[in-house]
Amino acid sequence: MRSLVQQVVVDSVRDGRPKPATWPPWLRPVGALALAAFTVLLLLTLFSVQVRELLPLTPFTEEFAFPAAVIPFIFFVLTFVVALIQTAALRGNWLLRIVGLMTTTTAFTVSQTMGGITGLVIAAAGVAIVVVLVLLRSGRPATWWEFPLLYALAAAVMLLPLALASDPVTFAPHRGLVLVSLMSTVTIAGLPVMVLAGYASTNVALRVGQWMDQRLSGSVRRSWPWILTVLGGVAVILLIDLIRFGSASLVEPEKVVRILPTMGTAAVLAAPVFLRAWQANRHRTLESVGSLRSGWDPGASGTSFAIAALYLPVPLGFLAQTVGFATGNQDLILRANFLVGVPTIWWYAPIATVLIGVGLWVLGLRRAGRGETAIGLAGAVFLAAAVAELFGIATGWNTQPTISGMVGLGLLLGVLLLATALVARTNPVP
Repeated sequence: MRSLVQQVVVDSVRDGRPKPATWPPWLRPVGALALAAFTVLLLLTLFSVQVRELLPLTPFTEEFAFPAAVIPFIFFVLTFVVALIQTAALRGNWLLRIVGLMTTTTAFTVSQTMGGITGLVIAAAGVAIVVVLVLLRSGRPATWWEFPLLYALAAAVMLLPLALASDPVTFAPHRGLVLVSLMSTVTIAGLPVMVLAGYASTNVALRVGQWMDQRLSGSVRRSWPWILTVLGGVAVILLIDLIRFGSASLVEPEKVVRILPTMGTAAVLAAPVFLRAWQANRHRTLESVGSLRSGWDPGASGTSFAIAALYLPVPLGFLAQTVGFATGNQDLILRANFLVGVPTIWWYAPIATVLIGVGLWVLGLRRAGRGETAIGLAGAVFLAAAVAELFGIATGWNTQPTISGMVGLGLLLGVLLLATALVARTNPVP
């Protein structure tokens, strides 16, 4: 058990945590300020009910209200995040630079929602300065004045128009529109990071598999203690589930069966990936769990940016809305409203996700020709889930897998594979 905790938990935290000691001195205060800001945001989220009860709310629309005392802090964090994203985008791959410029352009523009033509000119001037800075600093080492300069520029463009509003009461609805637009823009820009965070659970599962693989490589007699530990853990999970819900919901047939179409499709798609990799390795053993775990990175990065691209119509719609408000063009505003709502159309996200899955799976097939299977497996699961969702929408069948169903199927397969491996170790093939 100690080795399991060390390999799965301790090593994961040690390998993935930020290491301020290796940062440049000027970056450490920025990191500390970011940690403090996001800690406050976390507390506001956890105690949102109490905050709303204690602080008076400022209504922006019929459906949107915010505690007035918190609004300045939210705007500060949004400005801070925009400056951070753009600082990171000064140097990096071309995808990161595009995300940075798109985020900055949208944030600067929507901040001028009620600024008219003058506001658009201010936003354009701010974006032009950022573009020049990107061109000048490309390929050069990071320096201490880049973030302060970008934050000062973001504050001047994004905060001053709100702070200098002559009538804050009548300006409140428009300030709420700006707040919603900025929050949506920053959220979309952060989608790649959120998607990559989802790979953390995959990393944990692969670390557990690596730990089990190491234990199975030993003798059967030495394997019994950890085998009993695993089975005991499964029994405890099922017992807790039984006590909480009155039944073993993790292994209910209905929930387990619901995930079978997705897993079955994934298995069919994964078969040619394994076959191609096996042939590339000249019929030798496929990748180890450790190499499989390290092979996620290229596919994970591409997938994260592709998913963020699904929501590209939203910031484009925000830009068009602001231009429409500034010029009084009602037709442009209507078209912009349609763009903002595109991701909510029932067929948009599933079809776009299928296309992303196809691209990832095809890329995985190509990489399998080099003996690598990680991206192909990710593509198989991604595409299978997208196809199952699209099939469920088209037919009305409930094909959405539940978390408890996935856990239950994982437990059943895990116990089955454990028994198979134990039998294989007990009766080795001569």
